[in-house]
Amino acid sequence: MKNDRFFGIIELCMGSSCYCRGNRTLAADLKDLIAKRNWENLVTIKGCLCKDTCANGPNISINGIPCKVTTIGGLEKQIEQNLIPVEPIPQSTGPTLPVNEINSVTMQGQS
Repeated sequence: MKNDRFFGIIELCMGSSCYCRGNRTLAADLKDLIAKRNWENLVTIKGCLCKDTCANGPNISINGIPCKVTTIGGLEKQIEQNLIPVEPIPQSTGPTLPVNEINSVTMQGQS
């Protein structure tokens, strides 16, 4: 993935059907994947109760988009496709002034 910085919420159903169909394992694997990829400050994992879509389980959503995956590899691909990219903050190329000097420059310009 070109931009390895993004943010989002991954929600895993922890109802009994989805839990048994694989979300128990995916939750543990996802935690390891997030640590491995250094996504701790960018990705939030949430568990939810049954959403009454057990036949489609295990139910997972990324930023509210349902994802049909049963392996951590499949989930990693969905994460890369569905999370929101974070653009790096551009670095200033001009001179910097301490805050107290910025305030005095602004006040002088207002005279």
